[in-house]
Amino acid sequence: MNLVHRLDKDTTGALIIAKNYKATRIFAKLFRERNVKKVYYALCLGMPKKNKGLIKILIQKDIQKKLKYSNIRQESLTHYEVVEKKHGLSSIIFFPLTGRKHQIRIVAKKLNCPIIGDKLYGKFQYQNENIKINNFLMLHALSVSFKYNNKTQKHFVNFSDKMFNYLKKLNFRFINYKDLKKYI
Repeated sequence: MNLVHRLDKDTTGALIIAKNYKATRIFAKLFRERNVKKVYYALCLGMPKKNKGLIKILIQKDIQKKLKYSNIRQESLTHYEVVEKKHGLSSIIFFPLTGRKHQIRIVAKKLNCPIIGDKLYGKFQYQNENIKINNFLMLHALSVSFKYNNKTQKHFVNFSDKMFNYLKKLNFRFINYKDLKKYI
């Protein structure tokens, strides 16, 4: 078994694990050709100026070669759409078109809406005394879809209990598979 789609350490949600070497190669090709659609949900501090858009930025990639590090800047493309705004927070759906390390978290920061619980990119102050901000990352890989053996495979993963309970406490609307269809 091989992990072919990884998530940041504290991100919850959908992963793709290949059963064998042949499937690993097939998925590597699907990812390389950008034929895997991924949808992420995040609860963010603040509100973006626009409710939807495409963010195109360069993300630095560190590569170690023979004990020397080199920095390469790679293009990152991410569509986003705000689902809901309240309490000075936003729930946002992200659709990464590329797969860069920390891509969603960097894009959220670029939108001036860091993801709640992001200790690396989310240095923030929250001004609402009535709401306690949690310390776990509010980023969830909602779904992955791809074509395999001429069949489109769509996989949806429900929120973790921790995230579900926090969203419920703040009275944020949940995204289920039916809702997701209008975004994908």
